Order: sequence, then structure tokens, then C-alpha cells
Amino acid sequence: MFALIIGIDIYKSNDVADLYGAVSDARAIESYLIDSLGVDKSRILMLLNEEATRRGIINALVALRDNDDIKHGGAILIYYCGHGREASVLDEWATDGTKKRIQSIIPQDFDEGKEITNQTFVWLIEDIMRKRGDNIVCPGERIFAYIPNNLFSLDPHPRLRPLRGVWRFLARLTRSLRC
Repeated sequence: MFALIIGIDIYKSNDVADLYGAVSDARAIESYLIDSLGVDKSRILMLLNEEATRRGIINALVALRDNDDIKHGGAILIYYCGHGREASVLDEWATDGTKKRIQSIIPQDFDEGKEITNQTFVWLIEDIMRKRGDNIVCPGERIFAYIPNNLFSLDPHPRLRPLRGVWRFLARLTRSLRC
């Protein structure tokens, strides 16, 4: 198994409230993977606080795609714990004439336009899937805590369902991942 774990408590922007517990949750996931699942620490990439910039997160996802140590079908966990938001899309994005909303994760260096939209995130995951297979779990804890429930269908507009509680997630992860 390989993992990318992201936790952000301290945000650069004064417009984004700092969190208390995102980094400790990220570290708890890392400890669980190492201590309970026996994952080698060298297979876990952690981005905490100032490391979790927009560029840092995107580069880490690209690095997963390009990591030849990950065999096709090998288990990959991508965990994000930090702020998220939902915003109106630009008028030119609305194809049916209605106003729609878009969800995003907020990187540490957030400024307007520097979030990572759900569409961008799904595109990056699909890119990993094309090269490494579909054994990917992407839970997340954020203001809008969601996990794409049809990520594996390569649907560009995944339906979302809430994920409640990191420890319930860990129990499900242990049962469902093909390590």
C-alpha cells in the first residue's frame, strides 16, 4: 500500500480560519497504517500545514501516478483533512443555464482561485487510475466531509456521500482495501 496523507491546521490566508485537529488526525492515519496495517513509512507521503500548498498537493498526486514502485492494482490511500468549500460556478461553466455549485478542498496557501476543485481532484485521481489501477480509497474530513462513492466509474461528475468519523473509516478501510 502507498498513501498520500494531507493535514492542514494553519492556513496562510486570514480569510480562512485555522483548524485544531486536522494535523493530529493525519498523523493518526499514518500511525494506523504503520502500526496496524504494517505499511512501510517510506510508502507514505505526508503533507502537513505549509507543505500542503496547491502546488504541493497536485505534485504529490502526480508523483503517485508516476511512482513505478506502485504496481497496477496496488492499494493507494489519499487522505485529506482540512477545510473545504462550496461555491457558485462561473456563468460560463453552467452549461444548462442554471447556477450550479462546485466543491473544493482548500490548500494551505489558499487565495481566491487557488483552491482545488472537485473536478480537478477527480481528474487527477482518474489520471492515477489509468496508470495504477482502481484500488484507490479517497476519504476526507473537511468542512464538507465527502467521499466520492462512484470514483471508480470514471464519471466526471461523481455523486458524493458523507463520511462520518475517521475511526469508522479506518475500520472500513481495513476490511475493504486489497493490500
